[in-house]
Amino acid sequence: MAAQNIQHQHTTNQHTESANQIHFNQNQLFRPKEAAEFLHVSERTLRNYMSSGEIHYSKYRRAVFIKLSDIEAFIDRHSKNGGENK
Repeated sequence: MAAQNIQHQHTTNQHTESANQIHFNQNQLFRPKEAAEFLHVSERTLRNYMSSGEIHYSKYRRAVFIKLSDIEAFIDRHSKNGGENK
């Protein structure tokens, strides 16, 4: 069943803290509230980004999920240096 294919685990189960760094899995799925916290924006702002197409997301029934890779792509597109770390 498709519901079994969606693995949503809270960030507390997916990351390890080491020397003030948090390591995430690229396929990590965030709920909108978690993604907003990750980006330091309100949920309303996040939903505006989602509805405008700036952040890609997936829906399963009524649940909304955002992949970490989509959040990172958004950050890269909106960073001052255009995503280049030079």
